[in-house]
Amino acid sequence: MDIQYFMQKIAEELHLNDTPKQDKNGYFQLKIQRNTILIKDLHPGLFFSAKIVALPQERNNEALYLYLMQANILGRGTGGSALGIDTMEKYFTLSHILPFELDYVFFYETLEDFVNYLDYWKQKIPTLSM
Repeated sequence: MDIQYFMQKIAEELHLNDTPKQDKNGYFQLKIQRNTILIKDLHPGLFFSAKIVALPQERNNEALYLYLMQANILGRGTGGSALGIDTMEKYFTLSHILPFELDYVFFYETLEDFVNYLDYWKQKIPTLSM
């Protein structure tokens, strides 16, 4: 598995202006539509992560947090990804780990599913936090 190759190929297929480059923390920032997905090589495997939406101002929203925890159970509402909160506690996040070697087709299909779940939760969470 060559993550540099994956980034080059995905940039070509999606007609991106630039191939994502690795930052000082080892993450590639892949911008797809209005989403920024961080991708890191785990040697073997990959880690995907993205911000979904800002946490609601009202922090006592137990129903929302219960709903999100239920979605995480066995990955049934996340396609095997995990909903969480970023380290600064400002955003809900979606993360996915592939802890094994993979080929480009599997990478592409997993990334596509990840973006679809990310888009779903970007629409769903604001409706739950009202």
